[in-house]
Amino acid sequence: MLLNAIIVVLLVLESVTVTVAQSFNVTTPVFWQNTTITTPVTARIKTAEIAFQPIFDNLVNQTSNSVEFKDNPLEFSMPGTFFWELALFDYLTNQTTYRDKVQSYFASVAKDNPDFTDLYIDTALVYGYAAMQAHRAYGDSLYLQYAENSWAFGWNWTIKSADVQAGSFPGMNWTIPPQCSFGTIAGGTFWQAQGLGNTYINALATGAFFVLSALLAEATSNQTYMEAAQSTFTFFTSVLISDGIVRDGIPGNSCGQGGNAYPYNSGLVMEGMAILNSLQPLSNVYSLYNIISAATNATMFWQPESAHRIIVSDAGPSAYGHPTGGGDIHLIRGIMAVHTRTVDPLLQNYTASYLAIQVQ
Repeated sequence: MLLNAIIVVLLVLESVTVTVAQSFNVTTPVFWQNTTITTPVTARIKTAEIAFQPIFDNLVNQTSNSVEFKDNPLEFSMPGTFFWELALFDYLTNQTTYRDKVQSYFASVAKDNPDFTDLYIDTALVYGYAAMQAHRAYGDSLYLQYAENSWAFGWNWTIKSADVQAGSFPGMNWTIPPQCSFGTIAGGTFWQAQGLGNTYINALATGAFFVLSALLAEATSNQTYMEAAQSTFTFFTSVLISDGIVRDGIPGNSCGQGGNAYPYNSGLVMEGMAILNSLQPLSNVYSLYNIISAATNATMFWQPESAHRIIVSDAGPSAYGHPTGGGDIHLIRGIMAVHTRTVDPLLQNYTASYLAIQVQ
C-alpha cells in the first residue's frame, strides 16, 4: 500500500516537535509482532516512488477543470488524498519531485471549484488538508489560501454557540436543544451541506474540520482557528467519545448518542488532539491516551489476529480504507501525528511499534 511506504519514511525522517507533560502508561502488548522496521530508508523511499506510478496511470482529466480516477470518477475525496500524499512525500524526503504535479492538480480543481465544496463536508475538507501539506512542503502561500477557503466552507456547516443559544441553524427547519446531559452540540459539523431536515452531525466531518482548524492555527497563529479547534475538541470529548471510542455521530435535533465506531473517526480525533496539544497543552491529555489505547489495542476487530494485527477497515472503498484490502488512512495519520509530536519515550515506542506492524 502507498500509505504504508510513506509511514516507514516518516518514522525515520519526521522530527519530534513537542513535549507531553503526563506520561503514557500503556506498554506495547506482548502479542504484537514485527514491531521493528529494518528496511533501509533508501529502499523505503524507492518503494513509495514505485507505488505512486499506478496511481498516476489511473488519473484522467489532468489538464481540464477536474482531476478524477478512471476506476471511481465520482469519488471527489480520492484525488485530494493523492495530492496530500505527494506533498507529504516531498516534505519527508526534503525534495520537490512532485511540486509541479501537485500545483497543476490543485489548479485544475480550483478553476471551477475554488472553495473545494462538496455535498459531503469531510470530502470537501480533504482538499484543505492537502493544501496544508502542500504549504508545508513547498512554502507557497497560495496553498494557505486554498486551505482557508476550504476551512470557511466547513465553518459554514459547523454549529456555533450562538446557534445553540438561538435554537436554530441557518436554513434548517428544526430546533437545536439548548442543553443535553453531556453539554451542547456546539462545535459539531454536519455530515452534508444541505439545509431543511439535515440533522446528522458526524465524527468524520467534525474530525476533518478539527484537524484543518488545528493545522491553520499552527500555521497562522490566528485565534479564530484556535478557538474553532478548541470548540470541536470540547464537542468530541463531551458528546462523541466514550471509553476511548469515538462514535460516528449524533442527530442535531435530539440528545441521542450512538452510531458505529470506525477507525477513521478515532484517527481524525487523534490527529486533531495531537496538533492542538502541541499548540496549547490539553486540559486532560489522558483523553488522547485513551483513544490511542482503544484504537490500537482494545478494538481487536479493527486489527484481528487473523490479519497479523494489521488494520482491517470496515469503511467503504474510498479514501478511508477498504473492507477487503485492509488499512485505514486516517487511523495511520492519527498515530503518525502523535508519534511526531511527543517526546514521551513510552508513547513514542508504542506508536512506532504499531506503525511498524502496519508495514510488514
